[in-house]
Amino acid sequence: MKKISNKKLLMMAVLVFVLGVSFKIGSMFLFIPIEVKELKAHITFTEVPFKFGQKLNEKDIKVMLDNGWIENYKYSGMDYSNDNIGSIIIYGFPDLSNTFRFTQYITSLNNMSIFGISVGSDINVAIDKLKSIGYKQKYDDYYFFVKGRVEIILRCTTDKKIDYINVSLRSSDWFYKGYYK
Repeated sequence: MKKISNKKLLMMAVLVFVLGVSFKIGSMFLFIPIEVKELKAHITFTEVPFKFGQKLNEKDIKVMLDNGWIENYKYSGMDYSNDNIGSIIIYGFPDLSNTFRFTQYITSLNNMSIFGISVGSDINVAIDKLKSIGYKQKYDDYYFFVKGRVEIILRCTTDKKIDYINVSLRSSDWFYKGYYK
C-alpha cells in the first residue's frame, strides 16, 4: 500500500476546506432552498401587494403607505400593518446584498392559505398536514413548526380552530445577516 505524504494530505485538507467555504458562501446568494420554493408555491394571499421573499425598495413601501398601511419600527426591520389585511414584516440586515425583503407575514384574518391551511381551519388537520410534508413541531405544547429555514406559528381557539398564522423565513446565512430570496 502506498503511503500518502503529509504534504499531499495537507493540500487535500486545504482544498476541501476552501471548496466547503466557497459553497457555503455561494449558496447564500445562488440557490433558493427547496423548502422556500415549496412555501412560495403553496402560499396564497389576498390583498397583499408582494410575494414572499420579494426584495422591496422605497417605491414599493411608498405605495403601501399611500394605500393605508401603517409603518411601525422593529429591531432590524420594519413592520407594515393594515387592520384589514394583516402585518408584513420586512427584514434587511446589512449583509453583502444589503437588501430588505418581505420575510414575515402575520394575520388573524382569513386572507391567506398556506398548504391549504387558513384562519378558521381545524388545528388537528393543520398539524397533520404540516407534519405530512416534513415540518417538525418544535415544542409539544406550542404550535410552532419548522422546515429548514421556514417557520410557521399557529394559534387556536378553545374549539380548536386556527385564529392566527405567522409565517416567516429565517436567515439564510450562518451569521444570520441575510434572508432568503
